Amino acid sequence: MTPERGALLVSTVLYPGLNEQLLGWLPLIIGDAVAKLLASYLDTNLWQVGTKWPNDVLIQPRPDSGIELEEVPGWGQARKVCGVLCELVANPNGSYAVIAGVGINVAQSREQLPVDWAGSLALAGANVKIPALVLELGTTIDFALRELGVNGEGPAKVTSLPPVLHRRICHGCLTLGQQVQVGEGDDVVAGIATDIRPQLVISTPSGEVEVQAGDVLKTRFAS
Repeated sequence: MTPERGALLVSTVLYPGLNEQLLGWLPLIIGDAVAKLLASYLDTNLWQVGTKWPNDVLIQPRPDSGIELEEVPGWGQARKVCGVLCELVANPNGSYAVIAGVGINVAQSREQLPVDWAGSLALAGANVKIPALVLELGTTIDFALRELGVNGEGPAKVTSLPPVLHRRICHGCLTLGQQVQVGEGDDVVAGIATDIRPQLVISTPSGEVEVQAGDVLKTRFAS
């Protein structure tokens, strides 16, 4: 159970005006924006903040920070501090909305976290006031959608992701450039994560594979 005032859980109803084929980008766009917001609360000389495909925000100590965390299989020293979920809701008139849920671990102690790979802003030294974070989070999501070209002022739909936004999402994704595996049993895809389309592109010995969904585990950094 999350302790009182330990986490911030926010759901926002969005009318993004996106082409349906681009809706898969929303968790990545919001996650990237939230990662940059959370970085403003941390000493980025010590901590790296970025996304984990498809919908998590992680923090991890920089190699020269002097901070050593326990290695967790599939996660290394990275710790999940935020998750983003987006649910499409169809309206009777044929339009749709998206419910974007954002959960941020703010003040939990290590003992209050449910799994080994979870972390909190407080454990990384951040002093966060939740009311201020709520306001900043709303502004952050609104700005991210406006950068995408969504303004809610007309019926025109955004049909393509701006290249600059694609580059930013990829640059901030800690999954890319790593040797990873997705899936279980006979359905495992293993290789180097190379791109986001918004599917995760994994380069395997037999060629590129686009992964639609799944839990990504890091096996090692690509050399």
